[in-house]
Amino acid sequence: MSGSYTAVYLITNVFAAYTLFRYMCIFFDRKDVDKRQEFMSYSLYFCIISLLYLSLNNPAVNIASNLIMFFMLTYNYQSTTKIRLIAVVSTYMILMIIEVLVMLILQNYGITVTSGNDAALITGLISIRIFSYIFMLFMSNFKMISNDIKVSNIHWLSIFIIPVGTLILVLIMISMDYTSNVKETIISIMILLVINVFVFYFYDELMKSYESKIEK
Repeated sequence: MSGSYTAVYLITNVFAAYTLFRYMCIFFDRKDVDKRQEFMSYSLYFCIISLLYLSLNNPAVNIASNLIMFFMLTYNYQSTTKIRLIAVVSTYMILMIIEVLVMLILQNYGITVTSGNDAALITGLISIRIFSYIFMLFMSNFKMISNDIKVSNIHWLSIFIIPVGTLILVLIMISMDYTSNVKETIISIMILLVINVFVFYFYDELMKSYESKIEK
């Protein structure tokens, strides 16, 4: 496992932790959550999962550690054991299905994620993270609709175009002499993922603020 892949893994794992947080927000209410404790718990999740993956890289350990940590994270929120289990199993199954589908699609285009090639590994990793994020955004929109919050057509379009645009830019950077521009590519990936997070975070916050003002 090369240094460049490790760096990209850590960057995208922060993104994955944020995506997981957003999945949890779909299942649980955050009104009475201790925000500091919540942040620390997701930071701990990132550290533990990253450490186990980079040091052991054992599929059984990865699956078990993720499921245990997912379940522990649900204790940030007030709920029943049944809802916690549903949230954990549903989220994990969604993420696993997306990972398998992405790997099959890439393999169909001649990109074997398990080949050990840095470019292929990074392509697979980022593709999985982006599509997991897109699915979460769609689910979040449906939750807003169920809460009587209107979601504009532009927002529906943007939750697909912005992440997919990000993925296309990353794939272009990787395909264009990746080995001689490793540092620049990694920095670009980090910036693009941060932009994705902030764009949709601020949009969701504006939507919630707008709706609360209307209710008043």
